[in-house]
Amino acid sequence: MLAPFIIGIAAGLRSMTPPAAVALRRHRRLAGPALAIAALGELVADKHPSAPDRTDTGAATGRIVSGALAGAFLRSGPVSIVGGIAGAAGAVVGTQVGYRLRTALTRRFGTDWPVALAEDALAIALVALAERRQR
Repeated sequence: MLAPFIIGIAAGLRSMTPPAAVALRRHRRLAGPALAIAALGELVADKHPSAPDRTDTGAATGRIVSGALAGAFLRSGPVSIVGGIAGAAGAVVGTQVGYRLRTALTRRFGTDWPVALAEDALAIALVALAERRQR
């Protein structure tokens, strides 16, 4: 259950990237491209100063649901309840650790932009790792 947990961590960092990756692999016709566009929009919107705090109740809940769905559907074949639970747990960890790390690094460097880009790269790398481990 490590792969669903890892993809959940990625959901804690960027909520749309994990479900987009899973949907692109499993549902290439409509859901995959639609979620990929949403993920790209999130990558852009996250850099805006008015972006909501990921630890706010609504944002955190969305990340947990995203992690649960990505974890549950990560494997080809039937939906995995255990994968969904692991994905949700990973999203809690990713949300909290990501928030604390980004806040600390932003204070240290005095700017958010490079930290946010590094977080984007980490989320994408975690999704790729989870996908690779699942094969």
